Amino acid sequence: EVAKMLGAEVVMIVEGGIGNTIDRLNLSLSLFREKEVPVVGVIINKVLTEKIDKVRHYVGKWLKEKNLPLLGILPYDAKLMAPIFETIRQAVQGVELMNYHRLDNRIEGIMPGSLVEAHDFENEHNLLLVVSQKRVCSAIRQIMKISEEKGIETSPVAGIIITGDGRHATGMIEGLDCADYINQHEIPVISTHLDTYGSVVKISRIEVKINTRTPWKALRAIELIREHVDLTRIAPELAQNPPKPED
Repeated sequence: EVAKMLGAEVVMIVEGGIGNTIDRLNLSLSLFREKEVPVVGVIINKVLTEKIDKVRHYVGKWLKEKNLPLLGILPYDAKLMAPIFETIRQAVQGVELMNYHRLDNRIEGIMPGSLVEAHDFENEHNLLLVVSQKRVCSAIRQIMKISEEKGIETSPVAGIIITGDGRHATGMIEGLDCADYINQHEIPVISTHLDTYGSVVKISRIEVKINTRTPWKALRAIELIREHVDLTRIAPELAQNPPKPED
């Protein structure tokens, strides 16, 4: 309706795949045809690298039959799917306890307090430690021990959720014997009334978006579009003079 009111052409963006992607395209395109809104082409988003050729072949073939150009295929990038800690805090209804100024930290993985030893801190970074108040310091001590053994100076932890059992953790977190480590690395800490399982479920349902608090995502998205989308078909003047990331 909006595109028709504005007399605008449309670039359709659909999530990667084959069968589901074609089904969604077929449904969406019928709506635009009904309103007589021209579709310039299609961009397929979040496609696994190893699936790109297959998706290009089958979806591209289907689009060709519909006389629609495939403008590009954007590969799945895990970093774009990483939420910031503030988004997680909202999802678990967390209460801020320490280092509030680091709530914009990106979170790239979840580490339950009982499984610290199973993680590889040489290759895993920006982890979210989900742990009860009783076990938070023992988990931190394990992290310190593993980091020291591997010669890792920076903390692999980007945020800590102290879980509850129907209520928020109480007491002075700053008084714990692991508080020095938390403050040294400026790790933000929140508490939630949810238990570990409930917290992980809430986090798994987060729909991650690009916004003003995630500038690194905006820059990465610009890079991906430049590399994988045929801008000459959308806006020739933009393709000839693309904006710089700082713009």
